[in-house]
Amino acid sequence: MNRLLRRIAVFVGLVLLGISIYWSAVGFNFTIAGDAASDYADAAVFIAYALAISGTVMQFIFSTSLKELNATLIILGLATYVYSIFTNKAGITHFQGSEANSLAAWGLAFFLDIAPEPLIAWGLYESLVGDFLGNLGKSLMGDDTKGGSRQSKPKSTPYQPSRHNNRRGAR
Repeated sequence: MNRLLRRIAVFVGLVLLGISIYWSAVGFNFTIAGDAASDYADAAVFIAYALAISGTVMQFIFSTSLKELNATLIILGLATYVYSIFTNKAGITHFQGSEANSLAAWGLAFFLDIAPEPLIAWGLYESLVGDFLGNLGKSLMGDDTKGGSRQSKPKSTPYQPSRHNNRRGAR
C-alpha cells in the first residue's frame, strides 16, 4: 500500500506541478508594445513557460537540504516562490473569468506552489531532506545549526587533556 501511495503522490505532484507551470505562464501575461507585437507573441509564450519551468527547478533546489545552499540560492528560492505564487494567482484569476474569487485564487496559488515538491519528494523517499516551509523558517530565523550560507568554519579548540587521563603532558 505504501509503495502504491508513493507512486500516486509522485503522479499527483507532477499533475499539480503541470497546472502550476501553466497558470504561472498564463499569469505572466502582458501586452507586447509596438508595431511588431504579433511577431513577439510566440516569443512571449516561450519566455513565460521558460520562466515557469526555471522557477520550478529553483523551487526544487530550495526544497532540498538548506545546508547545501548558499545565500544566493536561498534568496533566489524565496523570490521564486513569491514570483510563482503571484503569477499563479494572476493565471487563476484570468482562468476564473469575470466572477473571479481573489481569496480562493490566492489560496489555490499558494497550494499549487507549495504542494508539488513535497508530494514528489515523499513519493521518492526524499521528504526529510528539506522542504519549503522548513527551509523558509530556517532561512528567516537564521538557523545556522543546519548550515546554509550562514555556516561558519569549525572553531579550533586548544588541546585539553581528558578528565580521565591524569598523566601530565599526555596527548
